[in-house]
Amino acid sequence: MLCPLDSLREHKHDLTIKSSRGHTPANVQIHRETTAEEIWSDTDGQVDMVVAGIGTGGTITGVAEVIKARKPSFQAIAVEPASSPVLSGG
Repeated sequence: MLCPLDSLREHKHDLTIKSSRGHTPANVQIHRETTAEEIWSDTDGQVDMVVAGIGTGGTITGVAEVIKARKPSFQAIAVEPASSPVLSGG
């Protein structure tokens, strides 16, 4: 006897879309256009540094690119979670 789920299980790879935020230019771009602008606006440009956890790197990259261009002394500090060593490669 076949269950409707059996058919889905057989074809799950045909029905699945895998997102890869870390490998799409839109990841960094959205943080350039939104997150960086929000930080800049909320601090009236008086931001000296941002500390951000690293996942895909999109947030810190987009934010740093925009703010550093406006304020060369700006620093972006990346924090790598011990359970997700994307920088140190553990």
